Amino acid sequence: MAFPNHKITVIILSCLFILALSLGFSSMHGIDVWATEAKGLTESAQSGQNIFEEVNCLMCHLLNGEGGGLDDAPDLAGVSTRLKPEEMKKWLKDHLYEEPRLSMFEEDPTDDDIGKLTDYLQTL
Repeated sequence: MAFPNHKITVIILSCLFILALSLGFSSMHGIDVWATEAKGLTESAQSGQNIFEEVNCLMCHLLNGEGGGLDDAPDLAGVSTRLKPEEMKKWLKDHLYEEPRLSMFEEDPTDDDIGKLTDYLQTL
């Protein structure tokens, strides 16, 4: 498609180039610029996603074909269909605070952290 005005063509191509560069930069640095808006996450679930990424849950758990370095760590795909929010919170607390302790977190998470993580896991 040819544009009658060369300046318009240059402007459009420049905008597309800048968009491509910014998306390429984000994907190279593991930033999914569309994920939060696409999922429509609540503020609590967004915080839970941050915790999920900071703790690096995919180091052990499998999710949508990614991660899964530990054979006995549950696959998180569809976890919201297997556990209700209260069951998930209980499971996390039981496995974080009771012996033998799992070292998922460097510091003990608060109940609020577990709630936020649960809110995010319920979106999977």
